[in-house]
Amino acid sequence: MTKAQKRSRRIYEATFAPIGRVVAKTGITANALTIIAVLISILSAFFYAIQNPLLGMVFLVCSSLADMLDGSVARARGTSSQFGTIFDHTMDRISEFFFLLGIMAGRYSPPEFVFFCFEGMLMASFIRAKAESMGVDNCSVGIMERKEKLTLLGFASFLEFLNQYQLYPVIKTWPLGAPFLPLALALLIIGTLSNISALQRLLYAKKYFKMMNTEK
Repeated sequence: MTKAQKRSRRIYEATFAPIGRVVAKTGITANALTIIAVLISILSAFFYAIQNPLLGMVFLVCSSLADMLDGSVARARGTSSQFGTIFDHTMDRISEFFFLLGIMAGRYSPPEFVFFCFEGMLMASFIRAKAESMGVDNCSVGIMERKEKLTLLGFASFLEFLNQYQLYPVIKTWPLGAPFLPLALALLIIGTLSNISALQRLLYAKKYFKMMNTEK
């Protein structure tokens, strides 16, 4: 993890810690919040599928907030565990699947862009999980992490809403010759940067193992 990522993590934990303590007092558990985040992602997918990108974005943000809170609640309740981490990361991937499924069902993007994006997300996540399971110390490196992905999707959803209702002058075509679709472009960017992140994590793992073998 880079210094910038560590600083971002500290800011995030400091911001959500008080909220986590308040939510913890209600009796709700971290795992329950993780499940709620997935259920909200299904609502987001539904609204994308019926071509309502604004509500799709709103529920995407709500799902992300619920997911961000689960760690704070676990720390506040003293229930942080290795299983909780695995469960959280697994549900994150399921939420991402629903977001992309809704976007594809709403025809905001060619299916190949959706699959390319999902492949990049999975590869980055898989390489991190595999590397850390083999002893690599915190392989969460890379230029495209989950918060960046969801921020970009949310911003593109808002642009899609403006585009759909002609609330701003839009570019009718873009370099690929297809209609200008902000969500399609966002998926292409996320897929590309996620694959770059996967490569960065692979190289980080290689460097880590080389360093460990040298020290031996």
